[in-house]
Amino acid sequence: MRLAGPLRIVALIIIMGLTWILVTILLGGPGVGLPRIQQFFTSPENSVTADLR
Repeated sequence: MRLAGPLRIVALIIIMGLTWILVTILLGGPGVGLPRIQQFFTSPENSVTADLR
């Protein structure tokens, strides 16, 4: 059985999907994309924090 061809197609589709998600997160505005992953790409000074004083 030749599995190399179908496995390459599946791997290509998965890589394209992950690339699309990453580009959407990086170029999208606030509230776009997966919020948990988007936290890794935001700088700390832009994040909302509570004032503990």
